Amino acid sequence: MNNKIHYIILKNRILLSKKEYSDWREIQEEYGEEFMTCFWSVVYKDLVEYFEGDFGDESNWPFTQENMNDFLANNKLTLQSSK
Repeated sequence: MNNKIHYIILKNRILLSKKEYSDWREIQEEYGEEFMTCFWSVVYKDLVEYFEGDFGDESNWPFTQENMNDFLANNKLTLQSSK
């Protein structure tokens, strides 16, 4: 299982992506004015640590660990936060 993902923050939503990008600018170009920032090619465990530190309880996270694990195990290229 590939555990490298891109954490993409847009104006009105947050995404996880497994799509191959050459650099963060390519992500910015894809989402245009909606793009705010991203964590480029982050390892899953580091993203979990970031969520723990920044959001505290998992119920406050943009994605649950179960959602992220399912996403990493399936063929979908992007996952959109429900929050």
